[in-house]
Amino acid sequence: MHATTGGLILVAHNEWKIRDVFLAAPLGVYMPHTPTEPDVVRRLLAGVREHGHVVCKEYVTLGAMGVGVPVWSSHGTVIAALTVGVAVKDARPMMYVPALAVATQGITRALTSLPPPRQLSRFFPAASTVDA
Repeated sequence: MHATTGGLILVAHNEWKIRDVFLAAPLGVYMPHTPTEPDVVRRLLAGVREHGHVVCKEYVTLGAMGVGVPVWSSHGTVIAALTVGVAVKDARPMMYVPALAVATQGITRALTSLPPPRQLSRFFPAASTVDA
């Protein structure tokens, strides 16, 4: 979670207690640029909340960069992350942020307009409840 754009977005927008538990666990090293110090990750998480996006340059794969933004529910909570992976060479991460942000607005609108999910039978997950 600490090395991916989606993971950082989801952790950043979670409750502070969960962030503290997350940061208390050992943070694995995947590449030389992977942030593993809790204070560094804390600053990254604060940046995600403040700026609304995150850029992860070579955290997991050399030569690759992740750029991501949160997907918000209609209730104002983060429910997912929308990310893109690009090659570091010649990448300008800030050119992706506006496009991702517009896409997340569309996702939020689409999710808000969906009808409520149908209730499924407890004992027969594939069968739906039929109104009598």
